[in-house]
Amino acid sequence: MRILGAGLRGGGNRLRDEDLAEMTVEGGIAGAAAVVRDLLVVTFAPDQMAGAGAVTADP
Repeated sequence: MRILGAGLRGGGNRLRDEDLAEMTVEGGIAGAAAVVRDLLVVTFAPDQMAGAGAVTADP
């Protein structure tokens, strides 16, 4: 939940952890895990996401 919250806040959303706890993710826990995986990959290994068809921005 902390990683999802950090990703959302880093994207400009003003959410509290309590707000995030009330949200749902398509696919349940597996869907949330996939979102966390994608956030970590795009943050720490952006070259891997480029091959997966994701849209990446040049710094």
